[in-house]
Amino acid sequence: MKAIVIDGYGGVDRLSLRDVPRPRPADREVLIRIRASSVNPIDWKLRAGKLRLIHPIKFPAILGFDLAGEVVGRGSGAGKFKDGQRVYARSNKPSGEAYAEFIALEESYVAPCPDGMSFEEAAAIPLAGLTALQALRDHGGIDSGQQVLVNGASGGVGSYAVQIAKACGAIVTGVCGPANVDLVRRFGADHVIDYRSQDPLGGDRKYDIIFDAVATLSFGKARSCMQPKSHFVTTVPGPGVIAAIAIGNVFSRKKASTIMVKPNGADLEYLTGLANAGKLRSEIHKVFGLAEAGAAHLESEGGRARGKIVIRI
Repeated sequence: MKAIVIDGYGGVDRLSLRDVPRPRPADREVLIRIRASSVNPIDWKLRAGKLRLIHPIKFPAILGFDLAGEVVGRGSGAGKFKDGQRVYARSNKPSGEAYAEFIALEESYVAPCPDGMSFEEAAAIPLAGLTALQALRDHGGIDSGQQVLVNGASGGVGSYAVQIAKACGAIVTGVCGPANVDLVRRFGADHVIDYRSQDPLGGDRKYDIIFDAVATLSFGKARSCMQPKSHFVTTVPGPGVIAAIAIGNVFSRKKASTIMVKPNGADLEYLTGLANAGKLRSEIHKVFGLAEAGAAHLESEGGRARGKIVIRI
């Protein structure tokens, strides 16, 4: 099969399209013919070696954690999905291995694709959608009527966070740049803050959950905008969050935490339900071919994507 392989840390020149053996599904695994993947910041951070101290990978490695495709085989203990069924998943493998034509995954990480979604739209969801869901639900304890602030509301994780929070009945404020204000409103945000003209943490509104999907807010400053018994969740912990996790959360009702997404087929099925109910959609920034993985990484590293960058396979 064709796959994008890296033999060591470095720039996009490390990404090489080559032939590699097709995986064979183990006992509880399904074999999936991948039709689309998507790019997440962890992909190019792994490639560049930025995470080598906390998330080392073995070479040669295939990157990519998101996938959508069709089931084409299974191990003897797998029976949840039928051949030809459209599925999607967030890979649990150390480097992902989804920039490839096939992948074998334990079926507990896999879910049916949303009805009517293209493979590209479905492949955009898993890592970003699961991050948003688990941040809001498992960390923030989101409930109907709560005030929720989503920083980075036009990006991959943030765009799903706005939609999930609205589906949960929250009152949502989205933070984005001026070019994306209308887009964030279309996601369902009740209020939109243009961070270039207004301080996201400078208003009078108090929040039950602040989800910093792009890790640019200060927890110390955010505390003044938080309700009692509220929660600040970030994708990358700064010093204030680290201190709060280590000490402050014990003594303060205003909590802070960092989200580490967990692959979970049941959570993906929940997102499928939202999509089928018309409450969740994917915003595709740009689609690249498998051989263009390097260009896709550079586009993601630029930090200006509206929604998700997808790789069609």
